[in-house]
Amino acid sequence: MQYIIQLCEDSDHMEWYAAPVEESDSKYLDRASGHFKPLSHEQYAHGFAVLFQTAARYSYLLDDDSLLICIEWEPGLLVLKVSLEGELHWTALRSPIPNFGGRVPLPEDGDPDAYEGLDNPQYSLVFTPWDAQFDHEDREYYHFSPADSRVVELFKRFLATLASIGESTPKHEQPGYDSWRSECIENLSQWSGVGVRL
Repeated sequence: MQYIIQLCEDSDHMEWYAAPVEESDSKYLDRASGHFKPLSHEQYAHGFAVLFQTAARYSYLLDDDSLLICIEWEPGLLVLKVSLEGELHWTALRSPIPNFGGRVPLPEDGDPDAYEGLDNPQYSLVFTPWDAQFDHEDREYYHFSPADSRVVELFKRFLATLASIGESTPKHEQPGYDSWRSECIENLSQWSGVGVRL
């Protein structure tokens, strides 16, 4: 399993870098995979598609012949799995740290103080690659290096698949955008509920 990020030094030059995902974070996603649910293309277009037009932080991970997108969103982390054939699956995970990001713990979360000092794989899965896009030292520390051509081509195929699925969704300032955006966010809230605690 590896991260892939895009570096844009200028408008004419795009570079792609990859780095291995830490074993503990990879295992966390393996556990999450047991909670994946199918997602139709229509559901994607009326839910997940909006996230890439918000300030949500997210990351791309290649796992064999699948793309995983980890998105920081209520109730903690949304994980979208995309196959090359366009099959979609997803899950909503509750943060391992109940009060992370100012969230209000649920009674079943127990005492938030008991979680102090614990690792938060949701944070590292999103922000390890996100920060590496903008910081050379982070890229060195997490062992990012130029992605090989096979990885880049595979990643581009996934992006094309997602673009095709979401091509009918409205863009900023188009008629109906605001109502579509509100519908998407409401759908995501209903579908996710309180999320799964792993």
